[in-house]
Amino acid sequence: MYNKKVYSIVSLFFLLWSCSEEDPIKTTALTSSGNEISLDGIWKSDCIDFTSYRLNESFDFENENLVITIHQYSSEACEDPDVTETVTITFQVLETIEAQLNGTTVIANKVKGQQTSSRDNQSGAFKQTFYIDDASGTNILYHGVFGDDGGATSSDGYPMDLHPFAISQE
Repeated sequence: MYNKKVYSIVSLFFLLWSCSEEDPIKTTALTSSGNEISLDGIWKSDCIDFTSYRLNESFDFENENLVITIHQYSSEACEDPDVTETVTITFQVLETIEAQLNGTTVIANKVKGQQTSSRDNQSGAFKQTFYIDDASGTNILYHGVFGDDGGATSSDGYPMDLHPFAISQE
């Protein structure tokens, strides 16, 4: 009888202790080769044609904080942006998802969080898909096309189509 009480108390203590520990926020992502890497640092795209304008993007990751800066240009030279938008995001990386990049199926990372845009200063949920290609020796990020931009989404709302422009880790 005494052993059952001790066992019950120890089990209860262990359960309470394990439940009181918060799971750390995952901010690492799987790459195309199966490596798990930190996203921390600056990632930048070249200036590319995008619908009726040109743009470049900068992703600044620091732990669970991400600041995306998007510059839109009407000039070919991509100097003096016409519009600059900053999106501030608190995020975490979830499980993987199959996504399409240029007609090829890749294994990407689901990313969720909360975002605030400088465009309208509204906060809301953030659901995105990041694919990290490390085959060339340089980490290159591709991100999802949102459903309202014509991309396919999973049943839980994550993009399944990826923009074909590269965002390289510096």
